[in-house]
Amino acid sequence: MKLISALEKTISKPVYFDEVRAALVANYNPKTGKVLDEDSFRTLFQELKLIAQTQDLLRKHWHYYDGFGNYAPLYDAIIGYHSIEFILNYFRYFERAYHIDWSDNDVLSVGCGTGMVEQQLMQELGIQHARLLGIDISGAMVKVASDRIRAEKMDVLALDTMKKQFDIVISTLNVFQYLNANDLANAIAKSAACTQTGGYFVGDFIPPDHIDWYPHILFSQDEKVISIRNPHIIDAAPFAIQESEIVNIDSRSATINYHYAGTHQRILPSILYMRSLFQQHFGPEVNIYDAVDLQAVMPGDNSCKSKRYVIIAKKLLD
Repeated sequence: MKLISALEKTISKPVYFDEVRAALVANYNPKTGKVLDEDSFRTLFQELKLIAQTQDLLRKHWHYYDGFGNYAPLYDAIIGYHSIEFILNYFRYFERAYHIDWSDNDVLSVGCGTGMVEQQLMQELGIQHARLLGIDISGAMVKVASDRIRAEKMDVLALDTMKKQFDIVISTLNVFQYLNANDLANAIAKSAACTQTGGYFVGDFIPPDHIDWYPHILFSQDEKVISIRNPHIIDAAPFAIQESEIVNIDSRSATINYHYAGTHQRILPSILYMRSLFQQHFGPEVNIYDAVDLQAVMPGDNSCKSKRYVIIAKKLLD
């Protein structure tokens, strides 16, 4: 108990958060989020990872540990804050360019997470609450999302078991690329199966060189939450994998909370391959745009300026 008490005092000192924040700020480019000295960054990352894992053990000892319970609000503060505007922007473009009346369409969101994006889409675009359904493989995510939208726990690979089809299927934050490489084609086929003929798929993805953009450090809007990422590329067949180990630090309460979010992998198929895959299952009308400036990504291109792209596929195949 004395050891646990000592550890508790050490990891909850606000002064240490200030020191960590100062060290991170001194070692990164605020425009890109990239670090200047990768060796010192990795040393600090390993120290923060150890602190986070120790705090997780303390939470288990105190019987109030809930790994996801502490992660969900951090996810919104970090990922949602940095992503919502570009996501809304490409959906507004889809609405204008494809003459979409959101209020008159049934919408399925694949990999809805906490439902933050979908809630914003309902507010900004006029999607009806009763006509939007979010699914996610994580029951904990669905529990949080259910306070915002209609949400169900479901695997994307089970989409063909749904009894209804949707006018528009959406997927944000490159959800499909968290799948096992062998499941990607199947997931897209099943997404097509639950899309009405004449309906659309709209989703964003990352190209093989996304790591050139991927930031090491992200701050929440109030700068009280920091997400620290240690990314690298793994050569694997059939696709390379971008692997990122993540530690989040939350200073919004009296106790500084360190959260080890683990290691996340995203497969990196070529844009050419993704275009052909959607054409195979949806039909020939597949358009790809840079997710930020919305410039067309031409056939044969394998990257884009923002290192994020959007696929809009019209379902023309029965």
